[in-house]
Amino acid sequence: MDKNPGEMALEQDGDMMCQIDYMPVEKHNSKNLGCGHTVCNECWVDYIEQKIKEGHDCIHSKCPVHGCSREVTLDIIETLVNKNSAKM
Repeated sequence: MDKNPGEMALEQDGDMMCQIDYMPVEKHNSKNLGCGHTVCNECWVDYIEQKIKEGHDCIHSKCPVHGCSREVTLDIIETLVNKNSAKM
């Protein structure tokens, strides 16, 4: 069964691409939620910190790729965002 192109990690010349800023990213510098969307750690941090600033609904945040409904895991939040940011 073929995957929907929007659900696969973007690749350019064999490198994975962040599906937010479309920059090349190495696997160890990215995270995904099991939905197949690759997002670089820098974009994850920006996204999560913005959601924290928006308020308590940050705990129900979804994958930052448009249209994806996979929820962000606590593990990703704890891994990427420092504790001071979480107190904003």
